Amino acid sequence: MTDLRKRPNPFVGQNMPRLVPWSDQAALEVFSDLDPHDWNEARIVTGAEPTSLSLWADWRAGRVHRYYDFVVLSAPSRGAQPFAVLGVSAGGATNVAQAALLTRVVKDWRRDIAKLAIGLRDAFELWAELDGLHRIEARSWAGHPTGGDLLKACGLSWEASLSGFGADGEERFEQHAWASTPKAPRPWDKN
Repeated sequence: MTDLRKRPNPFVGQNMPRLVPWSDQAALEVFSDLDPHDWNEARIVTGAEPTSLSLWADWRAGRVHRYYDFVVLSAPSRGAQPFAVLGVSAGGATNVAQAALLTRVVKDWRRDIAKLAIGLRDAFELWAELDGLHRIEARSWAGHPTGGDLLKACGLSWEASLSGFGADGEERFEQHAWASTPKAPRPWDKN
């Protein structure tokens, strides 16, 4: 087993975003300015016309089922403003988790979102080790112009195109996942 205390924190430095524990106010700032494609994805998933407050309340109500539940702040050098919410919850199968990420308007937060993706590559592996997970899955609406690319940038691999979503059953989602595989030793794995 890896000595987790020797693992580098992927979110260190003045130019990296920060994952902070859920804060009602900070999360509401994100939900009040959601990217329009994330908004449409939420509309498809809920089958209704949501409001910022209803999406925030749904997310908040699910917090008890999550391994991790964060508001993501921009880098300190960019004012530490909330720009995303991230949750990792039990996935319905042993040692499998579901990840969900919603962001503010992508064009305004592109740099921070890219840096978040870089940090999540290592964070998913660390969280999997801490919680005995073998898989972390995430889906994005197939019509989202950046959703699938963002999941790939986070280190998740495309697996399948899934049909039957939305009120009329005609929407598609793309399934991505990180799965544990034997890896070459890293510096912090050495004795």
